[in-house]
Amino acid sequence: MNRSREPFCPPWAHGFNLNRTAISIAVMAMGSLCTIADAQDVDWWPMLPNVNPVLDGQAAPPVGEWDRADYVLNRQGDGTFRAQWQRNWIATSASLNQVQYPGVTLFDMHDLWGYLTSDTADYNTFEYTLGATSVRGWVFANDDEPDDSSWIGNSELGYTSVDDRGFIVRLNGNSATDFHWLPGMPEPGDPLWNWDSSYGFFGRAGFNNSTFTEALPLNGGGPPGEVYEVALFGGAQVWLNATGGSGFTPCSTTIDVIVLDPKSGQPPMPLETKIFGPGHVNIPAPSALALFGLAIALRRRRR
Repeated sequence: MNRSREPFCPPWAHGFNLNRTAISIAVMAMGSLCTIADAQDVDWWPMLPNVNPVLDGQAAPPVGEWDRADYVLNRQGDGTFRAQWQRNWIATSASLNQVQYPGVTLFDMHDLWGYLTSDTADYNTFEYTLGATSVRGWVFANDDEPDDSSWIGNSELGYTSVDDRGFIVRLNGNSATDFHWLPGMPEPGDPLWNWDSSYGFFGRAGFNNSTFTEALPLNGGGPPGEVYEVALFGGAQVWLNATGGSGFTPCSTTIDVIVLDPKSGQPPMPLETKIFGPGHVNIPAPSALALFGLAIALRRRRR
């Protein structure tokens, strides 16, 4: 089932590959029987026009910022991946400045409710590829880890040590392009923020139980855990170039997501992803419907 070849945007669940032998799951959703096997898909679902996420490593405020996101358990079963998109996003910075960014912005969350201990060596990796353009970000949690030798060898950063706060983003696998954002620097919403410097990428981590307090599906039940929020702005020059100037287009743009497990050293896993149009609505339903799409299991590094 190759969704990237579909010329239209049907409002039903996509299949996915659980990466387990001889496993096939079927769920009834929105009147369509979806066989979940031999494909790897995940969808960004549209937000209400008046909802503008705040990239602060938690599900709120504002209330409702993740209510319409697609969601699914990650491959390890210890967290939930959420995906959504917004048009003409109004970003609010930590300094409460606001700027509106025209076009489509993608938002991803990895809610690692299974990790109940905050560690200075925590992080997640997000990589997006469209055609010949690839952007990979390492989003760091907490404060700088003084002994990077415990994790950095598996990170694929290529450094022996680094100030692991904020995030590092890389274009097309070339470390010479690395941009390192640190807390206190301009961010989305600030007048001096420049999306081209970060190749359209921004991420922030938190440690909280905000998905539980907001009653989001598959929230882990209450204890605080790691939460990673990422935005990918389609109006950055690299993505405009990759899309022929159009930016991300609902029901048209398909982006490959590569998942790496830095602890186990598993090989990259390409995922087919598609941006759905505004007619595609996430209707709350039993937890089986959380199997829509494939979780991008962006696990933290472990000692």
